Amino acid sequence: MEAIGQLAGGVAHDFNNILTVIMGFGQLLRASFQADDPKRDHMDQILDAADRATLLTRSLLAFSRKQVMQLQQLNLNELARKHTRFLIRIIREDVTLQTEFQDYGDSTQFFR
Repeated sequence: MEAIGQLAGGVAHDFNNILTVIMGFGQLLRASFQADDPKRDHMDQILDAADRATLLTRSLLAFSRKQVMQLQQLNLNELARKHTRFLIRIIREDVTLQTEFQDYGDSTQFFR
């Protein structure tokens, strides 16, 4: 397990360096688009994916250091909305995605 932890830490550090470049240039490119440019929404999707990859990298680093993960509150409605926008772009045209969200106040907050 120690060797796997060291490997995970090394991969996570290298991957984090790559993500830093992707996110930095992605944010610069996003800022160059006009607010109504559809490419800006595509760049938002790329940056959201990079953010998710960053969370995965943190998990690998926590595993490699045998650290206890810090829990944080997560709004599941907001997470589902973000993924819905992505799914609408990638599903086939003959498939309809319908979502219904209810506001439960703070009760939609869970830990991950």
